[in-house]
Amino acid sequence: IGAIAVSNPEFLKEGAAINDFMRPDRIVIGIDGHTPEADHARTMMRTLYAPFNRNHERIIMMDVRSAEFTKYAANAMLATRISFMNELANLADKVGVDIEMVRQGIGSDSRIGYSFLYAGTGYGGSCFPKDVQALQRTALENGIDLGILGAVEGVNQRQKRILVDKIIGKF
Repeated sequence: IGAIAVSNPEFLKEGAAINDFMRPDRIVIGIDGHTPEADHARTMMRTLYAPFNRNHERIIMMDVRSAEFTKYAANAMLATRISFMNELANLADKVGVDIEMVRQGIGSDSRIGYSFLYAGTGYGGSCFPKDVQALQRTALENGIDLGILGAVEGVNQRQKRILVDKIIGKF
């Protein structure tokens, strides 16, 4: 039997990895083709994840490249939310608006939700920066400029300086 490539990107938050693994929002599995070997790999992956998939179907099957792209896209979307809230918070500071009240107001919209709507020092960690940059690099290699992600990264870099400036201004 020939080898089959399987992509199974993780969607684990720092500080919550065990809980995220045990109770995943979704399980993305990428397997190419519809050969008997590929079908066997799909069956094996469904069997492997059966204990984590009891209450509702969490498995999303797709090709390998789409599975890997999904990981980058999810992290880029979350990084975008963080940068957007930081931009709003900076403006709110200037015009005398309580950004926490704004966060509650927009987070209550079911289309938006509350996750990743906290203003702060920007995003970091082991995945967001590298995944945003990887998606940008892939776009540029294919002749596309993802202007939004460039702006997201720029906001994130400026946000670090804004915190330092606020601390210096306070003291």
